[in-house]
Amino acid sequence: MFSSLYFFKKGSTISLTLLCSSLVTLVTLSSNIFADQLEAEPLTKVYKAINADGSVSFSDQPNAKSETLLVPPVPTVPAIDPKTATSAPKIQSSDNEFEGYTSMSILAPANESAFYSAAGEVDVIVDVKPALLKEDKLEFYLDNQLVKTGRQLQVRLPPVNRGTHQLKVKLLSSDGKLLKESVSSFTVHKPSIRN
Repeated sequence: MFSSLYFFKKGSTISLTLLCSSLVTLVTLSSNIFADQLEAEPLTKVYKAINADGSVSFSDQPNAKSETLLVPPVPTVPAIDPKTATSAPKIQSSDNEFEGYTSMSILAPANESAFYSAAGEVDVIVDVKPALLKEDKLEFYLDNQLVKTGRQLQVRLPPVNRGTHQLKVKLLSSDGKLLKESVSSFTVHKPSIRN
């Protein structure tokens, strides 16, 4: 350090003065910044004591054998006020963005399936891609009879009799135009009582 000061002194006295002045300014600025931080975020006093058994304890109350520690504040994130929080904007499809349904299929009952149902309960699950628009609807036909209408993709049919049946699901636009159709044939078996 002295050799570099000597270099400045030997080369130019102005350089040494300028260097000292810069150092004083830097120390003053850093101490002011540190003081501002201390004022903005007060340090917490914690008292550390080593007990007779060698264990360490911390307290907010001093005692004769305690050492004072200054603890900076813990960084925190403010809680979100539910009254002011807003949800993400919902994406709504408009007619010019929607290019039509790519597929519709009956997942259950599977085509050409057979199963037992004593009460004749048949659950229907339909898959539509992309998601069903709010203005469109589904119509459920059992053996060419309309049995359900709505927007639900999972419905229970009215009790179905023993035998083979045809399920047809139609996807209709808001003006009643047929957009997609899917058909599934299934057989319901019921237990019989024999004497």
